[in-house]
Amino acid sequence: MAGFLKQFSCILCSMMLLFCGGMHIGWSITHFNMSGNQWAVGISVDEYRFAILSFFTGCGFILLIVAATKTLLPTRVWIMLSAFFFMINGVFFVAMPTYYAATVATRIVAGFGHGICHAVSIIYVGEIASRNYRGKLVAMLVSSIIGGIALFTVLSMVTTNPIFIVEPNMHANRAVGIVILSLSTFALLMAWFLVIESPLYTLTTSGNETLARTNLIKLRGLSMESPSVMDEFEDMKTLASESESLSPFFLSQGNFPPFQLVLLVKLANLLFFNYSMNTAKMSLMSLMFTLTLFTHNWAPPLLMLSKFAGSVFAILIIDLLPGDGSCMAFRPPSPVRLCSRSVLYWQRTT
Repeated sequence: MAGFLKQFSCILCSMMLLFCGGMHIGWSITHFNMSGNQWAVGISVDEYRFAILSFFTGCGFILLIVAATKTLLPTRVWIMLSAFFFMINGVFFVAMPTYYAATVATRIVAGFGHGICHAVSIIYVGEIASRNYRGKLVAMLVSSIIGGIALFTVLSMVTTNPIFIVEPNMHANRAVGIVILSLSTFALLMAWFLVIESPLYTLTTSGNETLARTNLIKLRGLSMESPSVMDEFEDMKTLASESESLSPFFLSQGNFPPFQLVLLVKLANLLFFNYSMNTAKMSLMSLMFTLTLFTHNWAPPLLMLSKFAGSVFAILIIDLLPGDGSCMAFRPPSPVRLCSRSVLYWQRTT
């Protein structure tokens, strides 16, 4: 348990930042009353769409940079850079919540922060987590995003009317900015004091075995070496030495076909789940309520809070089930997923 708490403290700052990113994802995909904001009055359809896509534009752009430069900076620096981008977004959302240009520009900046944190945190957890806790820690990162989406649906519901009538006492952007500025500031400090560098990163970049071994002992919550830790460290040394002999380009060594498959499935899931299906579900659930210009639409909060509850439940049981069992429990197989599993199985066995 000491090892789990130490590893959890290392990713807590990442969870805060992914929560902030989740609020921006919710801003894009669950903001039923977006036209009720003052900044949305009088803008064109294209400007409206760009406001929705601006965050994802920033994410996509920065992910390409992170993919090419990840090893140049330690994890702590990447996380602090992510927090800095979110702090910029939070400041402008608090100070200028009704300006379209400020909204779009700083959502792109927030996309930079989310893209950095999402990519770096997943890699970081994969490198530092104990085998027994890896699934739980990754599930916590994902749950943080869903939690951010859920919180935004509540903030949007209580601060925004279906159409703009008068400026509310608390603007939705300002409420989001207050939360993001607070969390990102704490995350910046926690990244500096709590993040322990991955032993695998240390081995592959500097080759400092003493520092890498010390970090591994800290991550396992121990004060001295143990046989299991030393066996794990030897495995890391082997992995680091093998990585140096492989091509640095991630699409070589036969990785391109599975990369194409995963990219296709991810894009299909993005288009299917993150916007179209959520919009359809929320529209259908909205029929349960009698809606006027001044009543709250509980459909988005109910939908996303139920997803958040499911993600929390997944954290509790994910390490109790095998990988296929946990996937089947939370998401019944579809033709696309079954086809993907078949192709991946074929890739592993040929």
